[in-house]
Amino acid sequence: MTDCPFCNETGAKVLERNEVDHFQYGVDGDSVMLSADVIVQYCDTCKEEWTDWRSEDTRQEAVETHLEGIT
Repeated sequence: MTDCPFCNETGAKVLERNEVDHFQYGVDGDSVMLSADVIVQYCDTCKEEWTDWRSEDTRQEAVETHLEGIT
């Protein structure tokens, strides 16, 4: 068990689940919707949710894959 960074409850259960994140990449008429499989962490006590570097890496991979397809 880990302490929650939001409620600081000692021994709070920080759990994880997989989720598909849809996000916009680009600006105005050049924007596209991309998706990435991310890991969402959440506190079983306060119900706060967040993602970490692992999810940022998968979002970045989705952007790079998209850019490879248009060059």
